[in-house]
Amino acid sequence: MDKISAILITRKPRKESRLKTYAKSAGIELIEQSFIKTVPIDGVALPASDWVFFSSPTAVRVFLSLYGKTALSKVQVGAVGPATATNLMKSGREVDFIGDPDLSPAQIGFEFSQKINAEKVLFPVSDISLRSVSSQVPPNNRIELILYKTELSASVAPKAGIICFTSPSNVRGYLLSNRPAKDAVLFCFGDATEDCLQNENLPDPIINLRSSSDERLIEGIIDLS
Repeated sequence: MDKISAILITRKPRKESRLKTYAKSAGIELIEQSFIKTVPIDGVALPASDWVFFSSPTAVRVFLSLYGKTALSKVQVGAVGPATATNLMKSGREVDFIGDPDLSPAQIGFEFSQKINAEKVLFPVSDISLRSVSSQVPPNNRIELILYKTELSASVAPKAGIICFTSPSNVRGYLLSNRPAKDAVLFCFGDATEDCLQNENLPDPIINLRSSSDERLIEGIIDLS
């Protein structure tokens, strides 16, 4: 394909990331723009548990805003991947389990399920969460606590030759005000996001990265050249 001038990834901007470093070194504009917004739900009682497992940086932010750091002082803590773990560590909390970013959420959930026995695991989730991680933990061991609502956020995005969609809701939010260029290459994280793109009749190629790691996305971009 022609030289890439811009990459759009549907997430909130990060101060530092492997993708940002790669884009800068390659002379590519990186656009980080989320097409969803989260609304915390106040007044939700916090159940007792042995673990709290976070499936996204958003879940970390909302949980800490509602319950504070002390709510994690007597439990073990899990994170779906390095970005989520970094957000926890910024709050001064060590992380007892960090998922491999090269695995799918379901695979990470399965690996995590092998670490617990009779322990109770609390999963702070959105009202539209796919429960890809938590569904791998036996029902008697998991508590899925809805702490925030996810709403679509319509905004116009700059044109980009590569677009990486991070979730089905970000696909739907993006399409409220945008449409990819005919020659754009679409990447996505996971099967659910790929299914959403296909249901919207978006043009091929759609490249499913299976995981949410910056490294896998960078590899995919390099393979295009």
